[in-house]
Amino acid sequence: MNVLSPGPVDTPIVKKVGLSDEGKDEFANKTLLKRWGKSDEVAKLARFLLSDDSSFVVGAEMLIDGGARWG
Repeated sequence: MNVLSPGPVDTPIVKKVGLSDEGKDEFANKTLLKRWGKSDEVAKLARFLLSDDSSFVVGAEMLIDGGARWG
């Protein structure tokens, strides 16, 4: 089994929880890429893990978080 571990991803739920633009910027600044991820970026990694191309990938945790540093 493999695990997908996304960091901050810009999805419609972000607006529903009431995160301000300043709050979004704060999260973005905690990533090495200084931006939020996109849902299609996560989907591409999921497609890879579901494809035959990942047939030898076992027991991996795939971080897709833009290099987030929360500490």
